Amino acid sequence: MLVKSWEQIPFAIGVNNLRENKAITDLPFSISCGTQQGLEHFENSFGNQDAISMVIENDFIVGIVCDGCTSSNINSVNDFTSNQVGANILSKKTSSVIRSLISASGVKSIPENLFNIQNVLLSYLNNLIDDLGESIDEKELLINNFFTTTIIAFAVDKDDYCIFNLGDGIAISNAIKKELKFSSGKYLTSYLENGRPSELGFNLIDTGKTETIDSLFISSDGFDNERLLTNKYFIDFLNKRYIGKKGGFIDGLPEFRKYFLTPYINEKEIFDQWPKDDATYILIRRITNAKIRQPEGKNEPRIESATDIGLKEFLQTLSAEPQIITKEETVSEKPAEIQVSSISLENPIKKAKPFARRISLIEAKKERAQAIKKKNNSEINSPTNKRISKSRKKNHKKR
Repeated sequence: MLVKSWEQIPFAIGVNNLRENKAITDLPFSISCGTQQGLEHFENSFGNQDAISMVIENDFIVGIVCDGCTSSNINSVNDFTSNQVGANILSKKTSSVIRSLISASGVKSIPENLFNIQNVLLSYLNNLIDDLGESIDEKELLINNFFTTTIIAFAVDKDDYCIFNLGDGIAISNAIKKELKFSSGKYLTSYLENGRPSELGFNLIDTGKTETIDSLFISSDGFDNERLLTNKYFIDFLNKRYIGKKGGFIDGLPEFRKYFLTPYINEKEIFDQWPKDDATYILIRRITNAKIRQPEGKNEPRIESATDIGLKEFLQTLSAEPQIITKEETVSEKPAEIQVSSISLENPIKKAKPFARRISLIEAKKERAQAIKKKNNSEINSPTNKRISKSRKKNHKKR
């Protein structure tokens, strides 16, 4: 039975270099990823040739997606290549090179150092191929069968972000797709023939300030589907902020399946088999949590909540020492202006809070009862009532 959709083969996490104790950052972003073997690969019995590498530090994040080339440019007896090897090796090496660069001079230094990044990777590949291949033919086979892969990457620190590529792929910033510049069929290994080429293969896709970013999405060309990229479920998923307290790596696949994958494949207009090619992505989303503000003159942050602020002020009034006001302090040189509030112009009971209104009604009822009792007592003690009372007593004795 042929697999017809992602519904039967959902995504999985596949990071080749990340450990749980290295998955937390102080940056306000969650990082998630997913990878899925293409339907054509599955039906023809060869594996997923994409790779993911990440670097998550306290003050910066790096994400790399590599897509190994399936076909070979040389006369090979194989139906497909083993370029998933190069995809994993180069994604890991690229993340290490970028980590070193950011640690030294920040994300802002990446655009001016793309050529240096390229040369470091080429030097590494050249040494590796020289070590594995004994002849020119063997080296050519290694290049085409093991190390031919695309590279798409992003880096973010507290100030800046950057996205760049060498080869095809997808890049989306704040749910807006970015145009990629690349030459079809040209990979990093294409520059090995010249040793240290003068031509820059990497392209800068986008750069800017981190404060403007809500989400960044990079992927292999398995996501290069116009129907998908313009689908409302996909766009809504990218715009959906992650609710949490700490930045770092998360398992975002439950949300990915719930808010995008399941409703998308259930749409009646979806008829094509997709993804035909391997599909791999990394997504960072800004975290939404309680707002923290720094009160003036105080070091401790406080949650900006009406309940919290009201309670704290109330406790401060209880702990404060009572103020003694003398007669001299009550007499001021200039009479204080009388502040008339809008509540004094109308019925105060209507404007008061429910609890205060209830107390006002009770007090008013007590006052009325006391007034009636006082009135009755005054009537009983009047001279007329006293004479009537004496007459009634005499008549009672006669009986």
